[in-house]
Amino acid sequence: EGWRLFHDPNFDASENTDVKLPVEGNARRDLWKRCAYLLADNLKLDDYNRAVVGSLCGHLDSLKNVCSNSWWDLLWAYLKVQIDIRVESEIRSCCARNYCEMPIKYWDGKMSLERIFDELDGNKSLDVKETAKSVFTTIQKFFILDDIRALFNHMNEVLETEEATPQILRHFAHLVLFVRQIRRNHQEEIGDRIIRSYVQCLMKMEDPQLVAFYTAALPYAQQIQIFSEYLENVSESTRRSCMEEGKTHGLDIEEIAKVTVERIQRLENADENFRLLTGVLSELDQKKISALELLTFDQGQRAELLWQANGMIRSFMAQEKIEGVKRAFVII
Repeated sequence: EGWRLFHDPNFDASENTDVKLPVEGNARRDLWKRCAYLLADNLKLDDYNRAVVGSLCGHLDSLKNVCSNSWWDLLWAYLKVQIDIRVESEIRSCCARNYCEMPIKYWDGKMSLERIFDELDGNKSLDVKETAKSVFTTIQKFFILDDIRALFNHMNEVLETEEATPQILRHFAHLVLFVRQIRRNHQEEIGDRIIRSYVQCLMKMEDPQLVAFYTAALPYAQQIQIFSEYLENVSESTRRSCMEEGKTHGLDIEEIAKVTVERIQRLENADENFRLLTGVLSELDQKKISALELLTFDQGQRAELLWQANGMIRSFMAQEKIEGVKRAFVII
């Protein structure tokens, strides 16, 4: 363990104690590190032995030699060496003693995080280059660089590609929520677009709890729009659970129910000739009648229920759809 810093705990021990504590580390660590660096630099030795020694003394080339086909291994090697150089520099600047000089090549290995990723992007290995372009490694890159703006721009670009799978969207949505939780500045519009895309994906899964949870992370106007779209297409048997989940997660259920009913009432039959028929209820007419049930979950919406039902009944009477009038009146 020649790489360990020297520490003699007996200097800090009480003067009255007769127990001698064991010494830790290497008193000539600087000399050991120089020798280890020269050993890792020796091309005549085995690659893996050089890499083992190189990982303890900050020798980058020996590590790159055995990590050449893995983006993650190379990133670890670069960062391991950068930490080693900075720690060594700090030690030598803080302690007043003469140290054995490290080779100039060691100090020249210091580089910025941006340069590290530039070298990874330009690596000769095709596997490393492909990995560097992947969604997850790019996200790691921007987090390491603390470049939140570039991170959000990258996620926004991925939304337009085939890579935007449900799992990717879920990952993106959680990143947005995390960034907001730690209160970092970011592009709010892109964050809302990512969460909205994930909610639209969740709608197909018919899980009201998840839809309500992520919808609550959107601005108020988008909450109303997205959740009303969801309620418009759910089955009658799940409407109550959807409304309850929305209320649990802080959504304005009264406004959402009102907007949903209005959206459904504005729908028209695709077949224009169907309007000419009188006295026959279409599937769309039945859907409009059923939509009134959304206004029955909260007693505070009785007036809105009467208003919407009144307009519907007038329309049915004009079309001589008496059965529709009866069904609407039953709901009231």
